Amino acid sequence: MEASYIMSAYLPQQLPPEEKPEIAFIGRSNVGKSSFLNALVNRKQLAFTGQKPGVTQMVNFFSVDSDFTLVDLPGYGYRQLPVAMSAQWQELVTAYLQRSVIKGFFFLRDVRREFDTTDIGLIKMLLEKAPIIIILTKIDKLKQNEKQRFLNSAQQHLEREGLVPKSVHLVSSLKKTGISEALDNLKALVQSS
Repeated sequence: MEASYIMSAYLPQQLPPEEKPEIAFIGRSNVGKSSFLNALVNRKQLAFTGQKPGVTQMVNFFSVDSDFTLVDLPGYGYRQLPVAMSAQWQELVTAYLQRSVIKGFFFLRDVRREFDTTDIGLIKMLLEKAPIIIILTKIDKLKQNEKQRFLNSAQQHLEREGLVPKSVHLVSSLKKTGISEALDNLKALVQSS
């Protein structure tokens, strides 16, 4: 896949025209969204990874094969952000979610963390808009015999909440584990448009 940076939007009025199908990446600060996006398109620094959580406060757009767009949404839930920045995040992401070209979401969550009420509320809201693929990141931090247990726990939690994502995957961007399956899901989302 040939991927290239298009632009970044800091404010709702800076969002680009709605032209091609968009797949958005959303998750908490420091969950590995940029690393996952880079691994998917096999580029080391297409999306820049921050050293500190909560640094990226913009929506970043990337063209893939001139056919569709990947959208890296700013991370949420970083407690040390000023209230004004949190409000700006909410306004920007809310404006983004109104776009008609959104065909699906990759919702990223650190495999070692439980879904909390914020995650569940956000997943419910996103599912009203488009299909979701849950990506459980940082599985390289787990022992081999822990992986299935964490995957089962996440799936059971989603089921208890009545949430039905398109799929749930274990991924390590560092070791490229689960990337080919995620790529297949990405292509399926784009083709369903």
